[in-house]
Amino acid sequence: MIRTVIDQAQRSVFAAMQAVAAITVVTVALLSLPSSALATADDKLSVQQVQTLALEYMQQQAAALDLQNATRTQYSAAGMDPRLSFSACESPLRFEPQTANARSGRTLVKVRCEDTKPWAIYVPLKREQWRQVVTAKRSIGRNTVIEPADIEIREQKLQGIAAEYAVAIDTVAGLQSNRPIAAGSAINTRHLLQPKWVRRGDEVVIVANSMGVSAKMPGTAMGDGRKNQQIQVRNTRSKRVIKARVIAPGTVEALM
Repeated sequence: MIRTVIDQAQRSVFAAMQAVAAITVVTVALLSLPSSALATADDKLSVQQVQTLALEYMQQQAAALDLQNATRTQYSAAGMDPRLSFSACESPLRFEPQTANARSGRTLVKVRCEDTKPWAIYVPLKREQWRQVVTAKRSIGRNTVIEPADIEIREQKLQGIAAEYAVAIDTVAGLQSNRPIAAGSAINTRHLLQPKWVRRGDEVVIVANSMGVSAKMPGTAMGDGRKNQQIQVRNTRSKRVIKARVIAPGTVEALM
């Protein structure tokens, strides 16, 4: 009996795979055929038919880009006037994504017919995209240095084409947030800073290198400093104020 159930399940899976393959072949065929093959008896294309073809085209384009960028993109139809119709096109339709006019959650595709009676229309589509990105496991306060335990990799719906999401734990751990980050939020690299390695009033070690000779002396920071930033430091022994570069937490290098 168990063997019978397994055989039935295998036949069901095989049938489903055949159905998916058939749908894929039909989709590709539709995009390569002239639109006259889809036209109604009065040689007209409905706006829904044109939008469906634009939708299939964009989803196929997204499949290759998603593989390259490790993303997952989904397009869906946006509202259009259902009363619109178009002359059937003997030549294959041309699709031109309008990237310059793209905005968050919305894409325009110009669909053109280049027959003797040409026509064109801009088809609106809704666009959603997901990616595995660095995500806050718990709330992170402003000016907090982020630890590995604070973050994880999780698939997130990306918000906005200008956002710069971190995709690796080691690119975020050790950095400082410049604003509060809610638990479950994707980490935007524009909201991160190098932590302050030196603060005004801190006792620091001044490293001076000259002609192959290195010397260390105590000093007091006269300003805050992050990695590689230049600050002023007072030499505790000579009382002189010098310029120095922050090279490690609590350590600066004198600039000669």
